Amino acid sequence: MGEGYAIVPMKRDLQKQPSSGPRCSNSDNLRRSELAHCIILVDSDQTFGTILRERLEATGDYEVTLVDGGNQTLESIASDAFDMVLWT
Repeated sequence: MGEGYAIVPMKRDLQKQPSSGPRCSNSDNLRRSELAHCIILVDSDQTFGTILRERLEATGDYEVTLVDGGNQTLESIASDAFDMVLWT
């Protein structure tokens, strides 16, 4: 991995399969799918984070919740089931 980011897999298996628990809470994503991987993207640069979120969601394989760090990250991880944390 390069400098400046970290990818942290979460508890759930990363193979595409429906989850019985809560999914990502990104209300901006109207194409949400129970088969999409849920990623929480932590980035203090809202412009870069938004571009990365849009690119990931455009594939149809990911549902991304963008947070700027700190308490917002902890609250999101506690309340939603994410497959991965992407920290940039």
